[in-house]
Amino acid sequence: MTNSIVITIKKINGVVVPSITGKIKRLTLSDTDALIKLQRIVIESVPSEIFFPEQEVFFESHLIKGGVIVGCFVENKLIAYSTLVAYGYDSSNLGYDIGIDHKEIPEVAHLESIVVHPNYRGNNLQYYISQQIEATAVAQGFKHLCATVAPSNLYSLRNFLSLEFVFKMERYKYGGRLRYILHKPLNVLPLNHRSTPEHSFFVFKINPEYRDRLKILTEMHRKTHMDMKMQECINIFCLR
Repeated sequence: MTNSIVITIKKINGVVVPSITGKIKRLTLSDTDALIKLQRIVIESVPSEIFFPEQEVFFESHLIKGGVIVGCFVENKLIAYSTLVAYGYDSSNLGYDIGIDHKEIPEVAHLESIVVHPNYRGNNLQYYISQQIEATAVAQGFKHLCATVAPSNLYSLRNFLSLEFVFKMERYKYGGRLRYILHKPLNVLPLNHRSTPEHSFFVFKINPEYRDRLKILTEMHRKTHMDMKMQECINIFCLR
């Protein structure tokens, strides 16, 4: 994947600034140190119950094996990234949790480790990067994309719902941390169209219907100051 996508960064530290160019692209082994550095910064800025970091050796190992990590750069500085992971028949595969047919377990991919530098939050980076992770999963022939999110991480939850992920269950993961498990079925490309550069970076537009529902969901959370059960949120606002 050699393509990159140009986006506009409009905020730094929550303050509107003159537009800055950001570039989203697939990372390489040379970006390992930048990944480790950014993860360390985020570990210090996010509660441990929300963010479960990767082992630092994971980044090099994943990239050496041809694994996918998509990141965003501003002036050659890595400011956000996410990882596409496929566990196959390993017990870590979330497909087992949500009851995907055994024959399709190898066709489940995970969208993991969505990390954004604290200075650059509020620029929809999670949304843009997740789009490209999904596009890559489609290009590689996966039929399912799964993710987890902490119940208290409303921002991340809203992003997943806007990308049309669906809540499946809540379960304790990552050493006893409560997580919502989310799932999205993927439209798989024909074999002769997979993993080619022209299919590496599709742009998926948010469904306007979801945008309206998310506004309602956000307002309800703001007014009640309660961590509503995700199943109730989905039933009321997010299922067609």
